[in-house]
Amino acid sequence: MRSIGEGLFSHGLGGLVSGDSGDLGGLANSVVRHIELSLTVGLLHDGEKLPPEARLADQLGVSTITLRQALATLRDRGIIETRRGRSGGSYIRDSQSVNATQAERTLRAMSSDELRDLGDLFSAIVSRSAWLGAFRASPSETHRLQRILHALEAADHANGRRRAYCRLHIEIAVAAQSPRLAQATTQLLGEIAAPLWNSQVSVLEVDTAGYGSLLAAIERRDAASARDTAHRLVESESRALIEQHLRLMSAPSTEVPS
Repeated sequence: MRSIGEGLFSHGLGGLVSGDSGDLGGLANSVVRHIELSLTVGLLHDGEKLPPEARLADQLGVSTITLRQALATLRDRGIIETRRGRSGGSYIRDSQSVNATQAERTLRAMSSDELRDLGDLFSAIVSRSAWLGAFRASPSETHRLQRILHALEAADHANGRRRAYCRLHIEIAVAAQSPRLAQATTQLLGEIAAPLWNSQVSVLEVDTAGYGSLLAAIERRDAASARDTAHRLVESESRALIEQHLRLMSAPSTEVPS
């Protein structure tokens, strides 16, 4: 399955989600997960129009029947809407906001050890991406990284910060010229985004100055500094997530019993 969304083809982010089986339902669910993940990490955007069905099915490597089943599920979940008329087609309906209840549920379901392990893996991938990016990033890529950092600084709501944060990490891996690192980064962000961000308050106060230092190190080809700064940033974010988890576990759940 190939990828869709802004810049994905040139970045080589194919195969973000593969089918669990060859059956129709399994492939349709893979398309659903693929689009949800792309939306969560900011590779698809609010109001974006998806390609026509035949072209989209070809891009994703599935049949039109499978695609239509997936689109029906996405419509039922309120993630896309289909419009009629001259400007008709399937549009992303919202930014898949992660609300406080979802974030709390995700954090409560994971143990401190699981969160630490997730943070360790993310730190290893981001640090390696930053190190390679210092050797390989082109001027246009470092300029794009700066633009995304500015978007992160300017974002005035949690969903905007989540998308910019995720996109910044993906683009660092892209600058490393490694499709596998970019795919791994995207998958991990799909796990991390929900607990880190919600529609009201973010667990994470992003160290934008620190990320500015990281991008500066990449731009001046200082691989060691880029690697060490990336490690420090992700370690700090992982600690914040674990601390939030421990606070939640010591307090009663705010969820209303069903």
